[in-house]
Amino acid sequence: MNRYSVPTTASLERLDCYRVARDFARLAQRLPIANQVLRDQFRRASLSVLTNVAEGAGRVARADKRRCYAIARGEADLRVNDPVYEEP
Repeated sequence: MNRYSVPTTASLERLDCYRVARDFARLAQRLPIANQVLRDQFRRASLSVLTNVAEGAGRVARADKRRCYAIARGEADLRVNDPVYEEP
C-alpha cells in the first residue's frame, strides 16, 4: 500500500496552516537578525514547519498525517518559546 501521495500546490493552498507556514518561511528569510547562528536556525525551523505540513498533507494514513503535523507544531512551538531567541 502506498503511504504517500504527492500533494498538488492547489491542494496545499487550501490548508490554512500551509499558507501561514509559507508566509512565515518567507518572512523568516527577510528578518534582520544580527546573530548569524540564530538567524540560520530560525530560517531552518521555519522551513521545517513548512515541509512537515506539506509532507503531512501527502500522507494517506491518519497516523502518518498526525505524526507530520505534530512535528510541525512542535517545531513552531519550540522556536516561539525558546529562550535562545532572546537577543541580548
